[in-house]
Parts: sequence; C-alpha cells; structure tokens
Amino acid sequence: MRKMRQSVARGAMQIAILALIAPLLLAAAPTISDLTVVNRATVAIAELYLSASDEDSWGDNRLPDNAVAPGQTTHLTQLHLRGCKFDMRAIYADGSVEDKRGLDACRTRQFTFDATAAITPRALDESRAVRNILITNHAPRAIVEIYVSSAASDDWGDDLLASHPIASGSKGTVKPEVSCVADLRIVFDNRSAEERRDLDICAHPALDIRPGWTTSEDEGVERYDHPA
Repeated sequence: MRKMRQSVARGAMQIAILALIAPLLLAAAPTISDLTVVNRATVAIAELYLSASDEDSWGDNRLPDNAVAPGQTTHLTQLHLRGCKFDMRAIYADGSVEDKRGLDACRTRQFTFDATAAITPRALDESRAVRNILITNHAPRAIVEIYVSSAASDDWGDDLLASHPIASGSKGTVKPEVSCVADLRIVFDNRSAEERRDLDICAHPALDIRPGWTTSEDEGVERYDHPA
C-alpha cells in the first residue's frame, strides 16, 4: 500500500511540474520576425506566402504591392512566425507555383527560389477534371476521411468518403474534381492523419495505403505508407 501511495504521489508531482513548465516551454519557442528571399528564377515572383509547417492555410500574400524581379532580393518583416519550421510558397508572374516545405528559420534567415521545382499553370489549372482514384487500404486502421485538393489550393475542401469508411484490407473509390497534381490527406479511425503533397494522380490513379510510401511495381499504382 505504501508503494502505491508513493507511486501516486510521484505521478501527481510529475503532472504538477509539467503544468508549471509548459507555459515556459511555449514562451521559449522562437518567434521569427524577418526573412530574406532571393529570386534566382528567370521570371518575377508575384506572390509569396508563408505558414507554420503544422498549419493548413497559407494566409495572406506577403508581397501585396511589389513583385520580386529575377536576380532581386526582398526582405520580409513583421512576420510573427512561432517556431523554427515553416513552409513557403512562391507564385511566379507566369502563374507557376513553387513550394518549399520544412524550412528551418533557426538555421538560416535567407531562402532562395529558382523555379526548378515549380508546377506549371497547365498542370495546376488546364487539367482540372473529375478524377477516379482507387484507394486500397493495407494499413491496420480504417480510413474514415479522405481529402484531395489541387496543389495550388490552400483549402482541403469536403471529405470525399462522406461517412463511408474504408476498412483495413478493403478498397474504395473517391472522385475529386482536381488537376493532375494534387495534395492528399487521409484520416484514420483513431483521428491520426497523413498528408502527401504534389502527387501526380493522372500518372498514379490508384493508391495503396500501407506501411512505407514507395512507387508500386504495378504500373499506375502508388503506395502510400502509413506507420502502424
């Protein structure tokens, strides 16, 4: 009985200590107020967006008045980004889009765009249509929600399963109206979620959800790996 009381007392003390230091840990997270962006592409950057890596929305355009011409540098201020990790999106004057994800502002405050990973307007807009995507769930948990949105969109849209979950070992089809290059969000029955960005669903209209994300040996099938 004495050991049980001691164990309960230690547990209560640990909870109390965590409650005391949690605000201090949050306060210790760095706030990023300024960044420098260099344009090494051959076209101007017309719009620029930033968001924390754990956020779903890009927020406001950080270049409301002035584009960044090729070879030029812009200094962004008053950002108020909480934490080191963030994502950045550049929209060029020709309409192409380039994303950089998982950037670390605690290591460097200067970031360069060169359009080498840019997605063209044709891939973003002209190919928009209703797509049939076959989902095979090899994960150990049921899939209860699926969201697919065009890579240029900052909104996931509606749940495509509409209360028709895909059990482990089962298959299901979703029909989003998107371009070929799209982002995918899958929610499991324990409310854990996985996301993949810039998928070419025209080249891979079938997705295998299983532990580990690789391209399947079967033509046109992409494997989406989810940790057990």
